[in-house]
Amino acid sequence: MSTPVRQRAIKSQKLKKELNQLKVIQGKKERNLTVLIYGLVVFIIFATLFVTVLGHALVAEQQIKIDNLNAQVSKLEQTHQSLTVKLAQAKAPSKIEQKATQLYNMAPPSTIIFLQASPVKKGSSGSGQGASNP
Repeated sequence: MSTPVRQRAIKSQKLKKELNQLKVIQGKKERNLTVLIYGLVVFIIFATLFVTVLGHALVAEQQIKIDNLNAQVSKLEQTHQSLTVKLAQAKAPSKIEQKATQLYNMAPPSTIIFLQASPVKKGSSGSGQGASNP
């Protein structure tokens, strides 16, 4: 009697060993879904990296444009400053006198006469008539 029981025990132990060695193999659909999920994750990572690199490239391009514009502004400010100095020099009385004598053959006056305005009477300004000589 003990032999059939013992044989059953041996068979059950063998079955347990075989069951422990067995692995569950995913079905084709489950494997395809796993591959799809991993593929999507990899795609999202690369797309994010691409967008990040593209964004940095655009920022660098705009920075170059800003630097060029700043250089132009600096150059124009220097030009403005030099033109302001030239204008101030051209407006100087000595420069005006020099141009008048050279270009238009004008001469400085020999005598300077200052005229004095006569005071206007209070009642005569609103009448519409010419001012009378005193």
